[in-house]
Amino acid sequence: MLNNLDELYSELNGISRDLPVAYDHFEKPQELPYIVYLVTDSNSFAADNHAYYATDNVQIELYSESKNMSLEESVEDVLNDVDVFYSKSEGYLADEQMYMVTYRVSI
Repeated sequence: MLNNLDELYSELNGISRDLPVAYDHFEKPQELPYIVYLVTDSNSFAADNHAYYATDNVQIELYSESKNMSLEESVEDVLNDVDVFYSKSEGYLADEQMYMVTYRVSI
């Protein structure tokens, strides 16, 4: 189970030394493929007038030049290995000429 964003970064960074990973964005343009992840919002459970428990909803975006099933499986293996439930969507960004596979997780 992942407890925080640092642990998520560590797990994603461990997929491959050749796969750049960054929070939100890179300072310089990157060669494909790469991963960007960011917190989109959070959920809080309130008790006694304060946030008793909070989770961050994180979006993990895998960008590649073409459909890359092997790389997708690697990301999914990481998420499964740390027992994180995910939902997945994908699309082609015609203006950028790249594919984006999006995983949504809560940590």
